[in-house]
Amino acid sequence: MATHRYGIHGMREEHFGMAAAELARAGAIVWVPRGGGQMEIVGREPALMYEMDDDAVQKISSTLTNTAEQQRLRALLATTCEQFSTEHFMRQVRDVVNEFKG
Repeated sequence: MATHRYGIHGMREEHFGMAAAELARAGAIVWVPRGGGQMEIVGREPALMYEMDDDAVQKISSTLTNTAEQQRLRALLATTCEQFSTEHFMRQVRDVVNEFKG
C-alpha cells in the first residue's frame, strides 16, 4: 500500500473506513463517499468526499492536475490520521489508566 499515491473508497455509510484510514496513513490521497465514518478519516474535507460517481470523477480529476492541492491534501490527511495511529491510541489508554491510578 505504501507505493500507492491515490485511493478511492466505494462503500457508502461504512462505520469506520479502515481501508481509507490505511491508505491515508500510507500517504495516499483517498476519496470517500459522503456519509459514514470514513468522513472522519479525511477530516470532513469537501475535496475528498463525493456524493455520486460523476462528483468523484470531477474531484479526482481536479486534484490530479493540481500539484499544490495534492500537497495540501496529503498534509491534511497526515494530520488527521495521527488521531487514528497506534501511538495515539496507546497515549489515550495510558492517560485513562493514569487517571484511575490517581
